[in-house]
Amino acid sequence: MLVEREAELGTHSTSRSAATLVPGYGGQENDELTENGRPFLASSAEGMAEYPLLTPRELLWIYPRDPKGANRDLPGAAPIDFDVALGMCPVLRPEAIAAVAWQTGVCDIDVDGLLRALVRGATQHGAEVHLASEAASLRRQNWHWLVEGGLGIRARVLVNAAGAWADELAERSGLAPIGFRALKRTAFVSPISVGNRDFSMVVAADSSFYFKPEAGGLVLCSPADETPIAPGDPRAEELDVAYAIDRINAHTTLQIRSVRRAWAGLRVFTSDRRPVIRPHEDDPTFIWCAGLGGTGVQTAPGAGQRVADLVRPLF
Repeated sequence: MLVEREAELGTHSTSRSAATLVPGYGGQENDELTENGRPFLASSAEGMAEYPLLTPRELLWIYPRDPKGANRDLPGAAPIDFDVALGMCPVLRPEAIAAVAWQTGVCDIDVDGLLRALVRGATQHGAEVHLASEAASLRRQNWHWLVEGGLGIRARVLVNAAGAWADELAERSGLAPIGFRALKRTAFVSPISVGNRDFSMVVAADSSFYFKPEAGGLVLCSPADETPIAPGDPRAEELDVAYAIDRINAHTTLQIRSVRRAWAGLRVFTSDRRPVIRPHEDDPTFIWCAGLGGTGVQTAPGAGQRVADLVRPLF
């Protein structure tokens, strides 16, 4: 049984995702989850999806000559010559870039198709989905959890996949929190007029921006910000959007001048930025599945399998 506080599934994750699978991103554990779940994505969710979920995407890792932060390398990225990089992304400005690396194995993810496939598969196997329903309180009674708040649910095992609210849900359950941090990430889409719109995705090694082409003559952009914020429904700030536009225009010939739509989402981390998928130390029937940072979509199949492996012995 899935209990979702929002009126729609994926409100705080899927719908705000960059929709990209990037090997090596998010650290070793997130990468293991990604690779373990990749066959599921590559198989169109084992046939549950209506269309292929993965589309190959070239990704370039650029090192600005004027970095705004510390440069970092993504595992698996290999240095390439500028002429090769310009063939993959003609909009780059070589004079503004010190070096370029090419990341292999990257794919765009059909996030809407993935969500529909997962819900379809779950309901076909008897799962119930409750939207606009909040677990107001949770308490143990004998061998079951009681989920109160109008739901009247009795469950042997509870999986805490509440994202930025994971600590709050643990406290409602009478258990100690971990100390998750919610960090805001801004994104927006802008129209572009370059002739070749099918260029690679570009990520700045100093974490000051990234962009990738979208359908309809648009480009998805972000300042790659990580602003601490309380759990909630964040909004994009004009200053963050303007900063990203300035950085992207300085390193490309895209000449972004307007914004079609802007939004912000929450990326949730522990202090060591490692995912938490394990039983609570005080109650093995309370399973954490949180702290996936910016890899929640690409790690979803692998994380789900790990949760299933933890839950199955309890039955």
